Amino acid sequence: MGIFKSVVFLLLFFCFLVQESNGAEYNCRTKLFSSEAFVTPKVHFFIHDKVFLQTVCHDLPAGEHEMGVVWHNPLGEVQRQDRHIFSLKTDSGYSAFFWIKVQKKGPLSATLSNESYSAKFYGGWNVKLYLDEVEIESQKFKIVQ
Repeated sequence: MGIFKSVVFLLLFFCFLVQESNGAEYNCRTKLFSSEAFVTPKVHFFIHDKVFLQTVCHDLPAGEHEMGVVWHNPLGEVQRQDRHIFSLKTDSGYSAFFWIKVQKKGPLSATLSNESYSAKFYGGWNVKLYLDEVEIESQKFKIVQ
């Protein structure tokens, strides 16, 4: 009977850990924009646009936090990673933004290929937002010519 109680305890403990790590405890909303005005959310961007990610979190506990984003290009490769560390003196909300802009090819490469941008940048992107090392949001967007 002692082994049965131990197994049940471990299963319940494991379920609690899995439930705590799914990001549901954070109340954050993320949107993508093509300008710093943050007026009209978008999911389609032109290759020359900056893509801005704005996140607004409510009811975060006081203390130090780390927010990070990982931008995945259409090939699934990590194109860019950013992180931001901040501290809250009281339980409160917090807003942050991150951005990415696709870089043009160099002059020689652009001349040889007759294209300003690499083909790997066109198509569906994915950006993942993390708070305190827990994935809390994932946004998909497209970059077109």
